[in-house]
Amino acid sequence: MNYDGLLTRPPAESASLLLQVTVGCRRRESVFHPIYCEKQYGPKALDVIKADVEESMRFRLKRVFLCDADALAAPVEHTQAVLALLREKTPWVDQVAAFVEADTVLARSVDDWKQLAAQGLALLYFSVESGDGKLRSAFGGTRDTAKLLEARRMLKAAGIQATAMVMMGLAGARGSEKHVVGLSDLINEFAPEYIEVFSARAEDGGLLEELLGDGKLVPPDAVGLMQELYVFIDRLTFHQSILTAHHSSNPAQLRCAIPGEKVNELDRLRKLISSKRAHQGA
Repeated sequence: MNYDGLLTRPPAESASLLLQVTVGCRRRESVFHPIYCEKQYGPKALDVIKADVEESMRFRLKRVFLCDADALAAPVEHTQAVLALLREKTPWVDQVAAFVEADTVLARSVDDWKQLAAQGLALLYFSVESGDGKLRSAFGGTRDTAKLLEARRMLKAAGIQATAMVMMGLAGARGSEKHVVGLSDLINEFAPEYIEVFSARAEDGGLLEELLGDGKLVPPDAVGLMQELYVFIDRLTFHQSILTAHHSSNPAQLRCAIPGEKVNELDRLRKLISSKRAHQGA
């Protein structure tokens, strides 16, 4: 595969073909994926993408994840050409997904997104992180909550599902309660089909590592992070979503259908918290 630099993808896309259709990120700054900061943003040549698709055909993977971080910010004709190529060469693919930003969604019409959905684009990942727009903005996300909700509305009207990526511990130990309450309120309104949970920690450099490293951001300990997750799940009131916390940053790994498995998962999480507290006190 003709990959330019390192790639990243959500945990749920671990079995997907990673197809790099653009390079880098328009913002030139990514708190949670700083590997993109070193790349100049732009779409890749279609002949290079075609070669990658043809190379992947022998694996017959059912899902495709479009990379890099801002893959859909390329001209719509480029995205359409990529989707047409996938339909022609890999008709067995049943889901195409990508990261997306609210501004990218709002730059196009609902009809544009309907056309992309008809060509196979099925799922988009939003970096929601926090219910506090100011905090989201500090980490490079969309400050305007209204924009985030309008982007979700447009995609829902187009028939494209959404995954909200949320971050436990992002406001530090002191701001924990305000953070998780605001985040759950936003997610109830956003009502994504899927929720992926992460926890604040230093990973591959960038602003998050700097904040953690110099003490400006002091996230809750493992018990505190699990307590945030407990409150977050407990406050979710909308229906028909799947929440996963499979990323290695999370002190508790879980999968929970909302609302069907909510009570059982909260009970399991409560026991984990109690056990962790007992271990700390020993």
